[in-house]
Amino acid sequence: ACAWYYLGANASGQSWVNDRDLYERDLIYRYATSFHWALTQFTPASMEVAVTNTQERVFTVLIDLCGLVAFSTFVSTITTRMTHLRSLKKEHTAQ
Repeated sequence: ACAWYYLGANASGQSWVNDRDLYERDLIYRYATSFHWALTQFTPASMEVAVTNTQERVFTVLIDLCGLVAFSTFVSTITTRMTHLRSLKKEHTAQ
């Protein structure tokens, strides 16, 4: 969330912060908006904040890729552990 806000606040020209007129809002609202954006990158939720320049687009793609890897690793770990538990149960019932 902090990196997303920093990227928008320090961009020269058009940025998501300028596009939403967030400089007029207090810091807590700006951070909450950034945090909301960050949460929507890992969930199927929607968000009214959208990318407006190339740097924001690249950052968003990288964050989405990190989320994909993290979620895939999580699912893989759960699957591996469930398979291991099933094999242990099968061995136990065979004895």
